[in-house]
Amino acid sequence: MLADLVGWRAPILSYLVFLGVAVALALPPLARLALPAGGATGPPVPAALALFAGAVLLTTGVARTGPYGWGMAVAGACAGVLALRRLLPAGTWIVRRGLPATVAAAFLLTTAYFALPALVPVLLTAGLRVDLRTASLPSPRAP
Repeated sequence: MLADLVGWRAPILSYLVFLGVAVALALPPLARLALPAGGATGPPVPAALALFAGAVLLTTGVARTGPYGWGMAVAGACAGVLALRRLLPAGTWIVRRGLPATVAAAFLLTTAYFALPALVPVLLTAGLRVDLRTASLPSPRAP
C-alpha cells in the first residue's frame, strides 16, 4: 500500500514520526530529573546480567515441553522480575506519574510492536506443535 505508492523505505521511515512524538513526550519529565545526592553511580551490571539470564531461561523454557521447560520458564520470569525491580525507576510497576509512566509506556509499546508478533508463531509451533502455516496467521509479519 504505502510501499507501492512511495517505495519500500516509506513504511520504515514513517516510524520516525512515532519516534518524534515519543521523544517529545519523554523530554519534559526527563528535564525535571535531579541527580542523586550521592553523585552519579555506576551502571547496575549484575542486574542487567540477571535480566539477560532470566530472558534466556524464560524463552528456552517456553520452547521446551515437560516439567524442565516449565521450571526454566518460571525461574526465568522470577529472575527477570527481580532484575527489573533494580533496573527500572521506582514507581514503574504502578505507573506513577512522570518518568515511571514514560518508562512503562515505552516498554508496552516496544513489547506490542516487536515481541508479540514475532513470538506468537514461535510459541505456537514449539509449544503447541501447530504447523507453521497455521501459526503464522495471527502475525502481520508472517514468514
